Amino acid sequence: MTWSRRQFLTGVGVLAAVSGTAGRVVAKTFEYQWGALRHGA
Repeated sequence: MTWSRRQFLTGVGVLAAVSGTAGRVVAKTFEYQWGALRHGA
């Protein structure tokens, strides 16, 4: 299976966008839960 440079860059871009978004969601969730824990909620 041969990949053209454009396909490769597109795949990398999509991967980066997906992992970046997931990372932000996880960070926000963790932040929220940590704040709740710290405030004894």
